Amino acid sequence: MEPGVWLPCSIRWMITTDLPACQQIERDAADEDNYLEPWAIKDFVEQLENINCIGQIAEVTQDGNQVIGGFMLFERERARLVLTRLTVHPAVRRAGIASQLLAYLVSKISPNRYREAICDVSERSLDLQMFLKTLGWTATKVLGRYKGDDDGIRFKFWLQE
Repeated sequence: MEPGVWLPCSIRWMITTDLPACQQIERDAADEDNYLEPWAIKDFVEQLENINCIGQIAEVTQDGNQVIGGFMLFERERARLVLTRLTVHPAVRRAGIASQLLAYLVSKISPNRYREAICDVSERSLDLQMFLKTLGWTATKVLGRYKGDDDGIRFKFWLQE
């Protein structure tokens, strides 16, 4: 697929039968991004057993079939949403899938419920940092020892008044 070609996707709830495909996307993404540690299925299950955790799938059409192009996991806290995982298959990167997933997440922000969304990012993930910045997220905090010896950066998105 050509970079920069917008690929429409449908976003739906993650279900148990999606987990092997999500795990494979994690593995494929880890091959390209050496800072990503792929999750095992038990890691997905453990996360999704939390009643406040929501998994969303981005399905795309390839060769007439619906396939999973990416996914995200986020947790609902009292007044904010916490993005814990966002992964897009390397074959369909730069096609708008992550943008569509994050647009879905941001659509849940309102003055009456969740007032902000946050995402902690490794300092080595410059592409993700720049991507979030272009979507209107703001770096608000440096996190020491975020993962191993790496520092992290907290990004926030909130409604402007």
